[in-house]
Amino acid sequence: MSSQNVVGVGPKMRDHMATLYEQNPNSHLLMPSGPAHLVYVYNMGEKRLDTAKLIDKKEEIRKKYGNKISKTKRDKKKKRLLEKEQQKIDKVEKILKEGNQLMRWGEQLAILDNDKIKLTGDKMSQYLNSRGYYANKINIEEKYKGKDSSRVEIKYAIKKGPEYFIDSIQLIIPDRQVRELYMENLGSAELRKRKVRQLDLTAERDRVYEMMVNNGYFAFSKDLVYFQIDSVTLGSRKLLIREIINNPPNRDSHEIFEIDSVIFVTDAGFDITKQHENEPFRDITYTFGRFKYSTKILDWHTYLYADNLYQRDNVLETQRQLSYLDNFKFINVNFDTLGGKFTAHIFTSPADRYQTSSEIGFSKTQGLPGPFANLTIKNRNLFRGLEIVELNTNFKVVGLESVSDQKATYSSLQYGSELSITFPQFLSPLGRFYKKKIAKFNPRTRFGLAFGHEDRFNEYKRTTVNTNMSYSWKVQDHVSYTLAPMDISYIDSKTDSSFQVFLDVLALSGNTYASAFSSAFVSSGSFQVIVNNNYGVSRNSSYAQFYVETGGHLFSLFVNAPFGNSLEYYKYAKTSVDVRKYFYLNRKTSLVTRLNVGVAIPYGSNNSLPYTKYFFGGGSNSLRAWKPRRLGPGAYGEKNPDGTINYQLEQPGDMTLEMSAEIRQKLFGFVNWAFFVDAGNIWLLRSETVNSLDDSTNPGVDDGVFEFKKFAKEIAIGSGLGLRFDLSFLIFRVDLGWKFVDPAQEIGKRWVGNKIFPDPLENAEINIGIGYPF
Repeated sequence: MSSQNVVGVGPKMRDHMATLYEQNPNSHLLMPSGPAHLVYVYNMGEKRLDTAKLIDKKEEIRKKYGNKISKTKRDKKKKRLLEKEQQKIDKVEKILKEGNQLMRWGEQLAILDNDKIKLTGDKMSQYLNSRGYYANKINIEEKYKGKDSSRVEIKYAIKKGPEYFIDSIQLIIPDRQVRELYMENLGSAELRKRKVRQLDLTAERDRVYEMMVNNGYFAFSKDLVYFQIDSVTLGSRKLLIREIINNPPNRDSHEIFEIDSVIFVTDAGFDITKQHENEPFRDITYTFGRFKYSTKILDWHTYLYADNLYQRDNVLETQRQLSYLDNFKFINVNFDTLGGKFTAHIFTSPADRYQTSSEIGFSKTQGLPGPFANLTIKNRNLFRGLEIVELNTNFKVVGLESVSDQKATYSSLQYGSELSITFPQFLSPLGRFYKKKIAKFNPRTRFGLAFGHEDRFNEYKRTTVNTNMSYSWKVQDHVSYTLAPMDISYIDSKTDSSFQVFLDVLALSGNTYASAFSSAFVSSGSFQVIVNNNYGVSRNSSYAQFYVETGGHLFSLFVNAPFGNSLEYYKYAKTSVDVRKYFYLNRKTSLVTRLNVGVAIPYGSNNSLPYTKYFFGGGSNSLRAWKPRRLGPGAYGEKNPDGTINYQLEQPGDMTLEMSAEIRQKLFGFVNWAFFVDAGNIWLLRSETVNSLDDSTNPGVDDGVFEFKKFAKEIAIGSGLGLRFDLSFLIFRVDLGWKFVDPAQEIGKRWVGNKIFPDPLENAEINIGIGYPF
């Protein structure tokens, strides 16, 4: 089969109906030798697949670990060996079931299956029925091509027929109490006098189910709700819908359940015949096994109580809230009616008290890629208050372009560690009643102590000690808040002699950027809101981040510099907004957009920001046609002796504006491609920070300062193509971006798109990244 398509319907419906194909033609991969089916890739992998060898390997794994386990007496070690054995067996099973990597990248030869083609037509007809087209017809046409008729094109010609509408709705509910409950909630009914859709019927069934199970009807089932669609009685494409809510079999009414007692077992896998402890708290009986937990905090996250009607929402909320605590592997809630009592049982299984995770790989920032390693050690319930203690350590070596030398590339060694403790509550003077009320917002209080070291060879060494505190919470699942009232850092910075000369010249010219590399004491507080509507997961999703930060507010408590005049002290205000939107175009294509705006205002005596608080433009997650941190500011451009623009020097900014749009499309297998357009720039709020050596030799020093009347002419524009390799465990990205509008050029010469044709790489940048750019 070479192709198939749907005709006779609009593009939106056609795209949806294409997802109903039971059989798909093979994809093609363009190669220098011509088009090649991914079937060839699959066949190459199949030739290398030795099933018998894999079966033998699986038996060897079982034998090897069976011997190790039999010789081990410690239960924890046995458990680790069993888990490792299962991981290795799962890996072999995956190859046996799905094929090796080449087979998963490729495709089996698509041979025409008439039964699947007919089934596809039936599914399309059912889909049209669900949209109110009850008189639809599907004609399937086959057209054979090629000298030997080995290729076939399938065309599904759709005739939707007339569309039917709901004219009347009739309710049939034998149970009087249920009927009264239904009428009380009539305003939320999904059925209306409009076009009939299967989605509406399904939504109405779900609504009735939720209504019943949240009003004490524990035994209610969706099967008791069904609809009769009468297209004859009223005629003229008018439908009479009968909505029926039947009584349970052999009963004349529905039973209402009220909870008599609640039992919370915190260690469901523990043998309760061994030592255990029962503790009643607020009408709940807690049974503890190996670990003891705070009943007060568990109560804050439990919504099931005696003498309350059964409500399914409370069951789900209990499971959700307990899962937020990150102390349990699973949470199950069961009910029984033994002895005529309706008892709720909450069963949890403790997560491992100690947990480690590690990550090793390569990362690329600006120059050559380098190795990195991360190790995390987590401890749960250290003080029996369901707190989380984490120790994170990291190590990284990357290639970076010099701040001060346009031709130099140095290695940067970075390592550090952070110890943090997170409490599942707000540590505050709030009373127990209020803490119970706000527990549903998943409150957290986090304290952290961190150490970091960066050695940027031939430029500077920086050691940072940081302590921080933050509160976080969620009002809804997709809206999270973080308030960090305290973030304090001591930065010990030592510069190389040649780099210090560069900084001294900047300082003499009035450039405040030089102070960003001095030893410093930085204090700040921040507030952040993140609204994530399933961004990148569901159709037409979105993401928004709002951030506000102030620095130096701690210094207001002191008349003089609290730690002497040898340190830099910063006072500033910073805010940023990052908005992203994901548009689903069709099953293979999506459009993603981003707007990022930010401003930072220094108001201390040094008129400077800490180095990490500046905005920078360019790079794999910014404007991809420019080197990382080399765009701007504004129309400013450092000139080389030959008159060309020096893009090598880092360019900090007090303001940023970035706009990006990217079309992403599946190419074949695990490979996707993208076309992108990036626009934006950074600006300064004052001229002192321009990365110039002498105002007299750089007459464009003020070109980097933001002015409303001219900023639109200083927008840089770049565009390009990219490849995304979706390897399931990560997305590897390569982007090639070309400059089209460069504001650093003189007015009248800022359009540089024409430079692509003589030499495509002269005006381009290659950016490598992990994950999507936004």
